[in-house]
Parts: sequence; structure tokens; C-alpha cells
Amino acid sequence: MTTFTKTVLLGKQAGKTILTGNLRGQECVQLLRSKELSVNPRAQRSLVPGVNKEPTEDLIENDRVLKMPRMKSFLRFVNRVIDNLEHDNVHEGFFGAVQFVLPEKFRKARMQLCESTSLPAEAQVGVFRADPSMGESIFHVADGQARIVGFHSLERELSLKVARLKDVVKKLERKNQSAVQEKEELAEAQKTLDRARNFLSTNDISFVCYTKEVKQDGTVVGLDEDAEKRCYIEGNALNSQASKEDMLKYEQFSPIVVELQARRDEFDWMSDLCIEEDSKSISSSSMKLFTLSALVQAYSWGIVNDNKPLKNIDMTLQATVDERKAFCAAFWAKITELFGPIWLEEIQGEPGDRAVYLRQARQIERNVVFQAIFLQALGRLCYVMGKEAKWEPTSPLLLKIDQLTPSLVEYRVVKKHHLDAEGSVHVDDWNMEWVNAMMKRSTEKGYSFNNAAENINATRHLLAAKIGIKDDDASEETDTGVREAA
Repeated sequence: MTTFTKTVLLGKQAGKTILTGNLRGQECVQLLRSKELSVNPRAQRSLVPGVNKEPTEDLIENDRVLKMPRMKSFLRFVNRVIDNLEHDNVHEGFFGAVQFVLPEKFRKARMQLCESTSLPAEAQVGVFRADPSMGESIFHVADGQARIVGFHSLERELSLKVARLKDVVKKLERKNQSAVQEKEELAEAQKTLDRARNFLSTNDISFVCYTKEVKQDGTVVGLDEDAEKRCYIEGNALNSQASKEDMLKYEQFSPIVVELQARRDEFDWMSDLCIEEDSKSISSSSMKLFTLSALVQAYSWGIVNDNKPLKNIDMTLQATVDERKAFCAAFWAKITELFGPIWLEEIQGEPGDRAVYLRQARQIERNVVFQAIFLQALGRLCYVMGKEAKWEPTSPLLLKIDQLTPSLVEYRVVKKHHLDAEGSVHVDDWNMEWVNAMMKRSTEKGYSFNNAAENINATRHLLAAKIGIKDDDASEETDTGVREAA
């Protein structure tokens, strides 16, 4: 058992005690590999994209993390920073600060305050000590896992390369074959590894560690898992996503979108891998499913029957969200069961396969489940069902959603089609049920989706009819009594 020791600055934040300090890149890697620093898979999203999430810890152990797109991108960036440093260029490489949480179950952390007459009264400096057992985590990473795991990947990838080249050289020498070229490659790889190790040994990254409190006897008390989740959600919403469409604005003021952010970690199709966060439209070649705007509107429809989560924000809105969020979460969980496999098909395959799949679904079959109109209609259906179920998340009414399963309902608007000599699609048979609800005539023989209020309403009515629930226009009033604009 080794003792972790770090001098930190103590502070207070929203009733919690925060510890602020610096870690060398090398320390981050060592703590991560010893599991004294880890990612709690129940409180933060994995680095792996797609449906079948693999915990970050497993990705590190089996080296699959080196294949993750985020890691490849991060390593390109770090290598560019190192190149620049060798030419005295310091205009890149702002790694910021990472956020840790001391988990509640870790009980072997102590703080010894330092007494100094040279420090101002408000500056409390202490020595933090922790004595973890082998494999036990002192810290959980709340924000910044890509940077920390990226430092590990930088050294690990190069170490594996050096090891492979050493094996190649040994095999060639045993066979009395020339290994001149391989030795040159080995020397170059070793030089690059030494360079990376020097970078990790000489560069710091700041950290903020959140704890519940430091007791009079020096015992440091950690935070529970719910707090860990909030730390991750707020850290991502208020910092790293500040440049994404309206997210900072939403997160600062709207409890509706704060709640949505929590749910995005639970449902893979809501992740940034599937949601377009930097544009207000989905291009024909996009691998994304819906825009962030469409997702936010759909979730807002479900909670308050209004697609503008920044509208009519007052002290009662948080209470409304708290009352209804459990039902809405149960509703979207059922929707994920039904449509998640369709939305996420081919997402872990080759990009070309995913592109072909989406083109077939969107442009040829005109599958309605890929339309923003359909997503928002689901949101409106959520509100109708929630109101009838009195927002009870265990209501048997939710079982009716199973009747929307793709095995029972045909969601393709194009039932039959043929291609002309130039490869253009010509529709031979339209599914008029969806045409009448979601589309408008665009040519003499064709239709196109029409993202208008009346089409969203019509689609909601159609979905409600399919599952046999009451759905009249009495629910057209929002909770604030404001009539929605058509």
C-alpha cells in the first residue's frame, strides 16, 4: 500500500469543500494505471462510441482505448503541441483543469492544515493524504477523462510500438537476417517515446477535487454517486459544451434541459455521437440522427407541452420538472427500447456502412422515425400520456407504447419504388397514413416532409390512435395557459 500525498489549497463551493492542486502528467498516468484514479461508469459516459458501452477501465486494460476516435484526435493534438514546444512555440497546449470527486465509500483520506504567518487569513493550505488498498480508487474523474486517459494513451501507444519493434529485431537476429532498417525504426520510436515521457514528466495539469467536508480531526468525507453524476453533467454542460448551440444558455436557466442532460447519458441515441450539436440542420451525408434543437424541443414538449424550454421560466418550473421527470424518463426509456436498434444500426461498423444505411432509410424508404417531426410528436405524446397517467412512472399506461413496435407498425413512407437509368428514386406506392400526417405535396406525383406545427400535431394524433389512448385538442393549452402558435 502506497500513500498518496499532495499539497492543496482548500476552498468552499456550494456547501462543499474543494481541494485545488496540480498533478504532473506522469502522476496522472501512474494514478490511472494503479486505479487510484478511475472513471465511475455509473456516473460518467464511457469513451467508447455506440450502443455497447465498455467501461473506460476495461478499455484501458485491453488497450482498445488506443483505437477510440477521441484518443486518436487527442494524440494528434498533443504531438503537435510537443512539436511546437521544440521550436519555442507556446501558442497551443491549454489543457485547463480537470475535476475529481472523492467518492463517499473511500474512507482513508486525511487533511493536515499548514500553519503559515506569511499567507493571508482566507488562504488555507493543507497536505492531503490517502492510503488506498491495491486497486482502490481515491478519486473518480468527473470531467477531463479524455485528457487524463489521453496522457496514458500517449505513452502506452509508443511503448507498445517500441516493444513490437524490439521483438522484430530479435527475431531477425536469431535468423541471422539483416535488421538494419528495423533498428533504425526502433531508435526513432524510442526517441519519440522518450520525448513523450519527458513531456509527461515536466508538464502539470490543475485539478479541482470535490469533497463533502473536512472534519475537525482531519478526516476528509467524500460525495455520493448522485453528486458525482451532477458534477459530470454540470461540468460538461457549463464548460466543454459552451460553444454548442444554445447549450450554455439552456443549462444556466432551464431545469428542463438540465434534466435532459442527465438523460442523455442513459440513452445512447441522445449522445453527441448521434445528435448534431453544431448545426440547425442534418445534411444528407450526416451520420447524426437529430439536431440538438429538435431533441431539446421534443423533451420540452413532453414535460410542459411547449417546445421552448426558456419560455415562462419561474420558480414553479423546477417543481413541475421534479414532479414529471420520472414519468418522462420512463417514457423515453420505452421509446429507446423500440426505436434505439433502428437509430443505432451500423453505428459501430464502418462509416461507409452507416452512411449507406442512413441513406436507404432517409432518402429511399423515407422512414418517419428519422424525422424531427416524428421525434417532436413523440414528445407531445409523452405529455398526453403523462397527464392521463398523473405523471406516475409505473403507470400501466406506458405499456401501451409497445404497440408502436416496428414489428407491428410500418414506418416507411415509401412502400415500393424503382430506380431510373440515372439512379434516381421513383416512388410506386406511398404509405398514405404517414403522408397525410407528416408530408406536403412537392411535385405532381411526390411528397416531402413538412416540419410544421400542424404536422407535428397530426403525427401525435396518429401515434395516440395506434396505441388506443385518448388524445383530443383539450391538451393544446400549455401549463402556463399560453396558446401555442401554429
